[in-house]
Amino acid sequence: MADDFGDYSGEKLFDWILRMGQDAGGSAAMAAADRLKAALDNARKGAGAQGRDAAGMEAGGREAGGPARWAKLDMHEFASIEDWPTLQDIIDGKLDDCGIAHDWHKEAQGKTYLLFRAEDAPSLVRAFDEMSRAVDAAKEKASAELAAEFARARERARDLGKDRTHGDHARTGANERLADKAEMAKAAAEELRKNAHEVPDRERAFNRERAQGR
Repeated sequence: MADDFGDYSGEKLFDWILRMGQDAGGSAAMAAADRLKAALDNARKGAGAQGRDAAGMEAGGREAGGPARWAKLDMHEFASIEDWPTLQDIIDGKLDDCGIAHDWHKEAQGKTYLLFRAEDAPSLVRAFDEMSRAVDAAKEKASAELAAEFARARERARDLGKDRTHGDHARTGANERLADKAEMAKAAAEELRKNAHEVPDRERAFNRERAQGR
């Protein structure tokens, strides 16, 4: 599936959006994906600006025999998005695959920064741009899959309702109708949980393929 998104980080983004949709609903998943895309676009601009500012200082430091300069990027936008640890892992993997040296720094007041070499700023900009485009592809595919899952869940719930209505012991009365609705909701939830199991399976396959590729 990595070919659908350009690389494995795109596949992981798809799984992240899909899992959120299964847990919190499609609207919440799409909103989180939009926030991630905005954060990536802002980070791309910030990395480019910091890289340009640091380049001159780094050049001067090297001429004087000083060490290569590190720049830092405030990740507060990312940290405010649902399931930030998963996103941090995805970013880690993307930068590793791009060969970008980086580290994370969390200050006492809670701010998280991405540290990177100033000379790698152009590569970091490209990495964030690729991830931004991968979010678009992952969002489109996850939206279609979530819609299909919910449609299957509704169909199963309707079938259950028909069975209850036409069965030998069809229920009548308000209390019975409420019980039927509860059973249909339970059936829909079970359908979504069943499909949710596919996400961890894809993650395990992704991790195996990535480990073999290194």
